Amino acid sequence: MGLLNPRALRWKIAALTAAACCAVAAVVGFLVHDATRERGLRLGHERTITRLIAAERELGRTGQAPPDIDVRSREELPGPLARELADQPDPSTGYATWYDAKDPNWYWMWGAVADGNGDFLVVREDMSTEVRSLQLLDRAIVKAVLAALLFVVPLAALATEPVNRRLRHGARTARRIADGELDARIGSAGRARDEITEMSAAVDDMATALQRKLENEQRFTADVAHELRTPLMGLVTAAGLLPEDDEVTVLVRDRVRALHALIEDLLEIS
Repeated sequence: MGLLNPRALRWKIAALTAAACCAVAAVVGFLVHDATRERGLRLGHERTITRLIAAERELGRTGQAPPDIDVRSREELPGPLARELADQPDPSTGYATWYDAKDPNWYWMWGAVADGNGDFLVVREDMSTEVRSLQLLDRAIVKAVLAALLFVVPLAALATEPVNRRLRHGARTARRIADGELDARIGSAGRARDEITEMSAAVDDMATALQRKLENEQRFTADVAHELRTPLMGLVTAAGLLPEDDEVTVLVRDRVRALHALIEDLLEIS
């Protein structure tokens, strides 16, 4: 088979290796992506809670919220954030956070806590840095996988060359046997003990059995032809003694000549 034949065994093995590498990379990439995303959300949550705690302290100390903190009523809160507050065991003191990823260009971690006056302190932490870092990580993983495939696929194709060489040798030997070269044998390639070695041994055993059978048949055919020549000579001699002008003599001599030709052909074949 040609080196670039897509149906060749080397490229099938290379494709299988590439698929296995892609599957492993996909699993590892997913785990890394998920772990990095969870870490980013956790850091954003911690920064949001820290700002809310600092805002509560500032409010308790000065009676006013810091300038970077919004004070909103429940109706002014984003719906998901309001539901998070409602799910708190004590909505008047519990902290609630909500990750807003609806806008593909901006990512926010919202946080809210009751200020004790019926309103809520609201902070909004920019998560764009974490998201961009996650996107860069994903692209880096994809590039690394593609770069690895550029080496893995050719290496896998080259690694299968010894197997291909053994298979081609076996195919050539089988063709030689089919063409009548019964002494041809594949032999054992090195010390490998695999399926190819088993197949080679089976082909060699088959060739040996076929050669032995044909030799036995040749000997049997030759023996039969030689055994038939002795009575045939007697028939030829007896036919020569028959009257020349008799019709039976002509018929007998013709059949004797035909039998003699068949025996000579049988000897030649054997």
